[in-house]
Amino acid sequence: MKNSSEKIRIFCHCHIFYPELWQELKTCLLNLAAVAELKVTVTAVRELQEIQKDCQHYFPGSTFQIVPNSGYDILPFFRVYDMIEPEEFDLVLKLHTKRDYPQFCYHVNYYSFCGSKWRRGLLEFLSTPRNTALTLQCFEDPAVGMVGNGRLWCDYERDGIPWNKTYIKDELRYLGMKTPKRAFLSGTMFICRPEVLKFFHRKVDYDRLQTSNDHSISVVHCYEMLFGCALAESGLLFCDYANRPPSKLHGGAWRKLYFRILWKVFLLSNKFCRISK
Repeated sequence: MKNSSEKIRIFCHCHIFYPELWQELKTCLLNLAAVAELKVTVTAVRELQEIQKDCQHYFPGSTFQIVPNSGYDILPFFRVYDMIEPEEFDLVLKLHTKRDYPQFCYHVNYYSFCGSKWRRGLLEFLSTPRNTALTLQCFEDPAVGMVGNGRLWCDYERDGIPWNKTYIKDELRYLGMKTPKRAFLSGTMFICRPEVLKFFHRKVDYDRLQTSNDHSISVVHCYEMLFGCALAESGLLFCDYANRPPSKLHGGAWRKLYFRILWKVFLLSNKFCRISK
């Protein structure tokens, strides 16, 4: 990407809805700032003076913007990304605060991501200096367009995910994409080449990206998936930050059986609790 004498230029967006989680994002940014030149933009739905001061202290030249409380972390990202010139950067980083999830609530590729595991799993690719170095090393391969935690990379067709075909098809058409591939990084924290995001830059209709509590039909949730579609459309590949083999990223038959039994037990216990009430 760059020769050894030049620092990689990275545009970093952090959306903060849960201020108490800022320190985790800051650690990741500091790991990256040690080896790259960062332009940091933080968005939040209200004024957060302490975080703003902290960000300006550790990341000189950073900006802080208050945005409407709509579109989860997706719409704030597009708002700030539309304000930059992508060709000025080598990579783009997208982070956000993600709350803990209840026990049994979430697993991907038959690995548990309950509690804080989902957030920490997403941030793993920058959580240590070593992981940060491995992440940037992935981009030495020109075929790689996006890097994150491979255990959170979901493939619709392989895993039989019941994605909403109508919404996805409509948004693909709206953004000018035709890719048949359906895969995405669950949780939407990644680093990628600007080329991947060219389908969104100054093309997204903000009014379409309103929040919805039903993720099966939410346009916002579809856009989480569309980042993966844009990667495929650009002809580039997703790479696990540590280049782990598939056997390390996808749980085997025993893990699959274990989580299916666990999920059935969880559903039955909920049903029993409702009946007993």
